[in-house]
Amino acid sequence: MPGQRGADDWAWREDRRANHANIGPKHARFSAFPPSPARALRHIKAMRAGDRSVHLSHNPLGALMVYNIWLSVIAIGVTGFMMTTITFFGIDWVEELHEAVFNWLLFSVALHVAGVAFDTRRSGVNLVRAMINGRKTIPEGRDVI
Repeated sequence: MPGQRGADDWAWREDRRANHANIGPKHARFSAFPPSPARALRHIKAMRAGDRSVHLSHNPLGALMVYNIWLSVIAIGVTGFMMTTITFFGIDWVEELHEAVFNWLLFSVALHVAGVAFDTRRSGVNLVRAMINGRKTIPEGRDVI
């Protein structure tokens, strides 16, 4: 079936990411970075004050973004499935919600990429490399959280 391989590959990658976040290395698990708006606000204040400490897992802003992205992907899947059912096929609000969440996801991914670039510069840790190999090289003299 045309296009099926791409969809299967995407589903496999997302399943792998979900498993990695639940049973992967300690700092990659969801339990290592619970979402906390209060922690995120403290993190912003600390950055404004010049803090350049390194988080072994996601920093509090990154944690919120990860949960935002996962919830957006789930919402796209749910609304996409809804559009294939007899009950919701052709219903405008479902299609509009699906499209709005997709656009939110695109915005979130762009913001996430900008955040990774910003935090790489701020902390001195190459976060893209750390995402690929699972190890952060922490610059000398940086506090670790």
